[in-house]
Order: sequence, then C-alpha cells, then structure tokens
Amino acid sequence: MLAGIILVIPETYHPVLLRRKAVRLRRETGDGRWRAPIESLDRSILQTVLRLLVGLVIAVGSDPLWHRNYVRLVRNRELHGGEQGGAEPEYRLPPAIAGGILVPIGLFWFGWTLFPSVHWIVPVVGSSVFGTGMLLVFSGVFTFLVDAYPLYAASALAANSFARSSFAAAFPLFGVQSKAAAMAESNMGGMKISREANAGADQALQTKPVFRPNLHPFGGHNGSTTTRTLTCPPATKGRSPGKKKNNNTDAPGSQRWRSA
Repeated sequence: MLAGIILVIPETYHPVLLRRKAVRLRRETGDGRWRAPIESLDRSILQTVLRLLVGLVIAVGSDPLWHRNYVRLVRNRELHGGEQGGAEPEYRLPPAIAGGILVPIGLFWFGWTLFPSVHWIVPVVGSSVFGTGMLLVFSGVFTFLVDAYPLYAASALAANSFARSSFAAAFPLFGVQSKAAAMAESNMGGMKISREANAGADQALQTKPVFRPNLHPFGGHNGSTTTRTLTCPPATKGRSPGKKKNNNTDAPGSQRWRSA
C-alpha cells in the first residue's frame, strides 16, 4: 500500500512543490539564483528525534522513583486496613500527573524561545522536557488501564489507541485556525505574547537567512548576485519567467512570485 501511495498519489505539499519549481527554473533558465525557502532550511529529522530521545531517556531513568512511590502507596493502603498486597489502579497515575504538567511546559518553552537572540540549546531543552512528559503520560495511562480492566486490558488499550487516532485525524481539520489564534495572542500566567512575537518565532525556525533579490521595478535584476526566492505555490500550468506575455503568472514581479 505504501508503494502504491508513493507511485500513484501526487505531491501536494507546497514547500516541496516550490522546490521542484525552483529546480525546473534553474534547469530551464540556467540561473542558479532561483531558490525555494525549503532549500535554505537547516533542519533534519535526526535532530528532532535526538531532542525527544533525551527526554525519553530521562523519563525512563525516573522509573525507579515512580516504582518506589507506587510501593509507598500500597503500604499506606495496607496500614489503613486494606488487603495485603492490594492496590488501586489510581496508584499508577502519579507519572501521568507529572507528565501532564511537563508537556505544556515543554511546548510553551519550545515555542517561546524560538528567537535568533536566544541560544539554540534553550528550545532543545524545552523539547526534551516535552519528551519526558509525553512518555510519563503514556506510561501512567497505559498501566492504569491495565490495572483498571485486567480481564479486558487489550480492549482498553485498543480503545485508547482508537481515541488518540481519532483526535489525530480530526485536529488537522482545524489546525490552521488554531495556529492562527495562538499566533494572535498567547496568555499564560498574565504574560501575553503579541502576534509579531509569534510570527518572529515562526521565522526563527529558518536558521539560515533567505536573501531576496534586489529586482528592477520592471522585472529585471540590477546585477545583484543575491538569491531569488519563491514564496507562493506554483501554478499547475505555468510558463518560465523568460517569456514576455501579459498573462504570464510565473514572471518575477507577478502575483505568483514574490521577489521583494
């Protein structure tokens, strides 16, 4: 099925389409200055995985602490007249409680420190905090479900996975609106972040600056060697920027090209 998706389903991600269009323009015009924004990004999946991996390792290392806390709760129950060795499913939830606090802290930490003036290690630490909280939440909820429904543990875990997958499928439908609202204003503990600050955080994701060309008002360049940057989705059937027609939507200076 994966092979069928790769071979049959067309690419629809705008940054990738812009990169393909930039490659085509460089090949057709011989001008190597046509660049897409995604080509200047200095990010990798490996770096992201490593950031989260640090948090996961910390969460796993804290497991003995949570086990001792579980034993303490069982002993307290026995001292107050409970059955010998008995336990309540809720005794498995303290890691999830701690993780529920760490997850939003890590997310806000990561989002509020994505500025050029902030050292790169600060958002990395925030993503590690998020990774720690994520694993604590998962481990606490899973063990709670197993203890709460011992005869139907598999069904309980399957229902949990179905609920998480349903949220994951539904959130992209309004994710853009949620991001716009979050960028407009963020209020936590009386501290407000303006729309400009959040926009700056998005721009800080691009670690390498994108140099835009200094173009002539009539569409030609003034001899500058800076980079021409594509910033709009490409047209389905466009023409190269060298052709002089009034309806040429791919020419520099048109609405489909942003070369300011």
